[in-house]
Amino acid sequence: MSLSELHPHRLWEALTGSLRLDVVLHRTLLALREEGVPVDGIFVNVLRAERGRIEFLAEAGPEGGRTMYDVIELSPETLALRHRDDFATRRVADLSEDPFTRAVAPAYFPEIRSFVMMRLHIETQHLGVMCFWSRKPRAFEPRHEALLESFRVLFALNVGFAAAIRLRRANEQLMTENLALSEALKHEGKESVLSRLLRTTPSAAEIAELLRQAARFDVPVLITGESGTGKEVVANTVHRMSARRDAPFVRVNCSAIPEPLMESEFFGHEAGAFTNAVKRHIGFFEEANGGTLFLDEIGELPHSMQAKLLHALQNQCVRRVGGTVEVPVNVRIIAATNRNLEALVRSGAFRLDLYYRINVLPVRLKPLRERTVDIEPLLNLFLSEFAKAYGLRDVPPLLPAALREAEEKLWPGNVRQLRNVAARTLMALPEVIEHLAYSGDEDAEPGDEPETLRRGARSGDARTPELAWSEPGDTMSEAPQGSQTSREVVLRETLSSLTFEEVQRCYFEALLAQTNGRVAGEHGAARLSGLNANTLRSRLRRLGFERFERS
Repeated sequence: MSLSELHPHRLWEALTGSLRLDVVLHRTLLALREEGVPVDGIFVNVLRAERGRIEFLAEAGPEGGRTMYDVIELSPETLALRHRDDFATRRVADLSEDPFTRAVAPAYFPEIRSFVMMRLHIETQHLGVMCFWSRKPRAFEPRHEALLESFRVLFALNVGFAAAIRLRRANEQLMTENLALSEALKHEGKESVLSRLLRTTPSAAEIAELLRQAARFDVPVLITGESGTGKEVVANTVHRMSARRDAPFVRVNCSAIPEPLMESEFFGHEAGAFTNAVKRHIGFFEEANGGTLFLDEIGELPHSMQAKLLHALQNQCVRRVGGTVEVPVNVRIIAATNRNLEALVRSGAFRLDLYYRINVLPVRLKPLRERTVDIEPLLNLFLSEFAKAYGLRDVPPLLPAALREAEEKLWPGNVRQLRNVAARTLMALPEVIEHLAYSGDEDAEPGDEPETLRRGARSGDARTPELAWSEPGDTMSEAPQGSQTSREVVLRETLSSLTFEEVQRCYFEALLAQTNGRVAGEHGAARLSGLNANTLRSRLRRLGFERFERS
């Protein structure tokens, strides 16, 4: 069968009959099989090399298609296997010829043996790859590759539509959440926003003056803290306390926007800027004009976008994609992250100039385990909310023993995890709450706290060594074989009798002994601990260390 004998109009019908990518892929597969193309499956994914992962968008087989939200995390070794050629379409006779695909695809498509893979672009925007695969080796011939190549543009348009629809739905959900929050805040009456925050979060008194400054002075604010500590709540509080309270509060999750669409979503685009840009689109900056733009997870921004964001912040103007004029905007930036931006700056993953631009007024939120005074009012708030949502007449009383138990947990998921526990507890319809409905991971060691117990993470070692407790003056080391269980027991028992401040003091005593009191320099305590030298000196003084070498 020659290419001229195929009936590509069937592919045209398949590719233009739906805006759902899963439906398009299924119809395309059936049309190709009717013409004798030996395809058993199709999938579309996007490689996020800078984040070390692959995101799947959709896949289809003979029985049907489905939208995918699956993510595969890639090790540096797997990323190194990538095919470096800038191919447009590539035909692989056997999976063994492509180590990277062999390491990734079989997790979802175990029967794949040969394939044709196509990179998809719209103008200069890379949208991902589409893979047509077969269960048989050497299934595809040059004529099959040529046929698929002739429909590259339509394949790319369908993937672009799917990405845009997914992003629009995510933004609609965020807008709905913001609208609900704004409506709730309008009914607060004469009670101040800060007073409401302090009533449910007493520990916020420690940062109350910072929040008043943030509300009074129209400068960028950087909120840091672990996931689930309430960074968005604080950002919204600052906005509602500020002179911009009646203007928009636009929340942007920087990690949820595909990189090819970032510039258009942040700055907008003009009609005709690219294929299917049929009308002008207003970006986040213009949407937030006069108000506050909350950039959540700003540490996830790709490096290329950081420079463009910096330009917009410095000049308070944006240029839409396809536009020729600068559009002035009046936007206040509040950024948030659960990552160590200073470490990202040192590694080159985050721009130093952008860091200084957004870090005018830093606000750090403590994890819940360090502010147990908040647990009781937060639990009362959540129990009241869920009792109303579940249609319960009364809120079951929380017994003191249940509260004490909650205050002893580590809460790695912080306030978000506490809220989930409250929701599960009321599902049992208790008359009184003697015990909360824990899931079992509330005592899990937090991923990055206390940082002083994670030597592997500080040194950049990919392994997580088992730690053995040592006397002050020694260093924590990898536990020998055969002693792991007993050492872990000793470590847990020792830590349970210490406060977090005492754990830090023991750690820094050992670290300074190892470095002979040296703080800075290549072999200093700051480098070993992963802290800035000035930050470490400040922390040492706060912990009561008066004598250490000022190097």
